Amino acid sequence: MPNFPTTDLARLADDPDPAVRRLAARDPLAAPALVERLTHDPDPMVRRAMAACPRLPVPRIVALLDDPDLAEPAAANTALPVDTMRQRFAAAV
Repeated sequence: MPNFPTTDLARLADDPDPAVRRLAARDPLAAPALVERLTHDPDPMVRRAMAACPRLPVPRIVALLDDPDLAEPAAANTALPVDTMRQRFAAAV
């Protein structure tokens, strides 16, 4: 939904509903520490949303590349440095 408001969604990070907590990843002002905290959420869909969030700190993105459940969204994270991707790919080949 292109007109869905995204600002101030981080305030929903502690909602009991995981579908609502996932919305925090869409908030352009969500604090990196909050996004990182939600990568440990009990709900796998919340963790996946946060792993793909560009506000997730790069060291956490890199760490998630080794997590079987979160490697794919972490690898797709636009904040993952290209050099890191190249290094990981070269090491895997």
